[in-house]
Amino acid sequence: MFTRFAVSFLLLTVSAEALPWFASGPKIASVSPLPPAMQVQSYTFTFAAQNGKPPYRWAVSTTLPPGLTFSTSGVLSGTPSTAATYSIGIVVVDSKNKSSAGSFILVVSPGSAPPPLTMNPILPSGRVGVPYNAPLQIQGGTPPYTCAPDPTNNLADFALTLTTDCWVRGTPSKAGAVHF
Repeated sequence: MFTRFAVSFLLLTVSAEALPWFASGPKIASVSPLPPAMQVQSYTFTFAAQNGKPPYRWAVSTTLPPGLTFSTSGVLSGTPSTAATYSIGIVVVDSKNKSSAGSFILVVSPGSAPPPLTMNPILPSGRVGVPYNAPLQIQGGTPPYTCAPDPTNNLADFALTLTTDCWVRGTPSKAGAVHF
């Protein structure tokens, strides 16, 4: 008599599959040095991250240059007031609370303040009943300019307006001196 044995094999498959892209945590993708800044001129730089699990939260781990701020969305911005070379520590944290840190050099070069803001207060004469459209002559400062009339203006008495982009417009309804 023969006895039969059934033999079965279990097969175990081991895969060399990589870990998910977020398993290793975030990495700051921006590189040092940062784009240079100029003293007393507006500056903005947005840091970038890769890997990890978005959304990212950002923080600064050192003192920032005077005049600059850093947002939780990774934006370094403001108007630097002191020329120097700064080392700025930045930290990014992903939604799994994994983090990465980096040190970045920012060079703030000496700059000069913009020239003083001046305006020619005399505009071309207008005529009653004839459409009027004249820009204010503004120089210096930092464009773009935004204009608003003085609270004691009399523009409406003459059917005129001062636009926010610094034009006097309208069709004068009477003769006289307009102040705004």
